Amino acid sequence: MMQIPYVTPEQDPTVLEQADQLVQKMRDLVNLLSHPSRKYRLLTVDDRQKLVHLNYPTALVNNVAFFTERVRQEQDGKFVESDQQMVGFTSAAFRTELYANETIKSTLVKSHCGRCAYCETLIQQSEYGDVEHFRPKAGYSNAWSNNLFRPAYYQLAYDPRNLFYSCSICNQAYKKNYFEVIGGNQINAPETEQAILINPYLEDPRRYIRFNPLNGRAYPFDLVAAFYSQTKGWTIERTSQELWTKPRMIPGQSNSITVATSDYQVDQDFQMWLQGTKDISLRRGSSNINVLGLNRPALIKSRVGHLRHMRGLLWASQGQGPDKGAANQFLQGLLENPISQNAITPQYTSLSIDAIQTWNAEGIPGDFAWIESYDRMLEQCNEEPSAVETEAYNDAFCYMLFEHELQLAGRRRLVYISDSDKVYGNPMGRRAISLAIDWSSEQDNSVLMMQGQKLMRSMTIRELLDEARHNPQIYRQFQRYEIWVTGNFPPFKS
Repeated sequence: MMQIPYVTPEQDPTVLEQADQLVQKMRDLVNLLSHPSRKYRLLTVDDRQKLVHLNYPTALVNNVAFFTERVRQEQDGKFVESDQQMVGFTSAAFRTELYANETIKSTLVKSHCGRCAYCETLIQQSEYGDVEHFRPKAGYSNAWSNNLFRPAYYQLAYDPRNLFYSCSICNQAYKKNYFEVIGGNQINAPETEQAILINPYLEDPRRYIRFNPLNGRAYPFDLVAAFYSQTKGWTIERTSQELWTKPRMIPGQSNSITVATSDYQVDQDFQMWLQGTKDISLRRGSSNINVLGLNRPALIKSRVGHLRHMRGLLWASQGQGPDKGAANQFLQGLLENPISQNAITPQYTSLSIDAIQTWNAEGIPGDFAWIESYDRMLEQCNEEPSAVETEAYNDAFCYMLFEHELQLAGRRRLVYISDSDKVYGNPMGRRAISLAIDWSSEQDNSVLMMQGQKLMRSMTIRELLDEARHNPQIYRQFQRYEIWVTGNFPPFKS
């Protein structure tokens, strides 16, 4: 990751006005519906019609998420469960043309130099890329819960300062709706939050994440720098120089065939130090690497191939051929002004900086065969299996149990949040509890579509999601059938 200069898109004032008006409607609607007396209640079709008559846009009212959900949260170092009223919106409530229009996207592509904000891959050589919300607009999740907490950061949905240009894998298969905050999310005062994720507009990601030229892997520089500061008294600058000169001092490292590339004693000392480290702020680098999948196999393979080409450029800059001047100018520019918008900026700039600094320092013995080493890694590095796409409408699907169903075992009612869903929208005054779907383990559970006692259709959750991706009228299934999911579900404890 590299720091990204923020550029304000020159938008049509009409678009800005529409976005402001929609956010204000959302804010008013959340305030209107948020009330303790409504706990365990659902909006009826009549309720939604009344909201439309109060001049709230129909498309907005149709996609209001309003229910009580059993959530798991961390409090004082312990995990506790509680029932929390959720008032917010599904993704369908937001107008894509107001946050991902041509003006905004072209501005992002230019400011990001065509690279993914997270993995630094050049995007448009293989895909169009996503306009990604740093703070999720419809619901946010954390590391220890399957719940989507609402109302989330809907007020920032159309704020360009909350938008990044991202590849679909980083956005849809890894980051998804994750947004964890030290000390708890502050929806109405996001500027006061201590986010775990690094914001490239406001922070220099190289303070937290750097790269090992021996294997192309990202490592948590913030944690490693703290280790050397506390055990050797080194400054960040000293740590940088030492690691460039002796990359085997980067702890916890191996190559594509799991051969250790770190010094054995360094690893031992680092593990002992790590056991006594409780500072949660030191896990930002490692958390970003894990959440964004920055060491996924296909990405490492691409980085290693890039290192092989960069090594060739270094040789050209040190030789006597006609490309010496251009190669030397390019490499020097990369070190001196890596985020310049005027330079020919390659992908994986942060990796390139660490590699060039290491090669210039010649910390590895002069006869080390870098290109041969990269060739061996490319031969051994397996391609990554196809990444699981984000769950289609995962912020609109959930389990729901009515009061008389709480003791059911082995099955849960599946609903799709929409005014058109008979189960969700019609019951008058019925109390209910919502439960999150565990997308990591329950996608192969059976879905039963029933009419009375008759089974009309069956599929897995995965197949239902695949159908939802290609069928915008998926809600009609919920109009037609009563839908249940079977699985190892114990009776619900009220």
